[in-house]
Amino acid sequence: KKGNIYMLKITDLKIEPTSLGDVFLLAEISPSYEYKDGERTTNINGYKYSVALPKLRFEKISIKVPLNRKNNPLFDINSENPIPTGVKVGFKNIEVKPYFSAGNINFTATADDVYLIKE
Repeated sequence: KKGNIYMLKITDLKIEPTSLGDVFLLAEISPSYEYKDGERTTNINGYKYSVALPKLRFEKISIKVPLNRKNNPLFDINSENPIPTGVKVGFKNIEVKPYFSAGNINFTATADDVYLIKE
């Protein structure tokens, strides 16, 4: 608040998850690490699922599922076999928020769970 004027921060905004579409195509799974004092630690605190969004010209977004919600990734990322890409996955309780960094507006997304969609 400046004087009697309220300043809206980009982090106050929320993006409706349905705007991403209802189809998520798995591209990659990677560990998400805890940060302390701005430095990355070796502690894994979740997994990031990079997915392509057909509704948005196959733009990609990473959706983090914290370890306290799901202990293991959907597929074994340490296996000799590559993860299956292009498979449909779904997310429970997606939350998408914008943030400002290095002069750009970026997005962060989290979910409570991820699951395979059987066809």
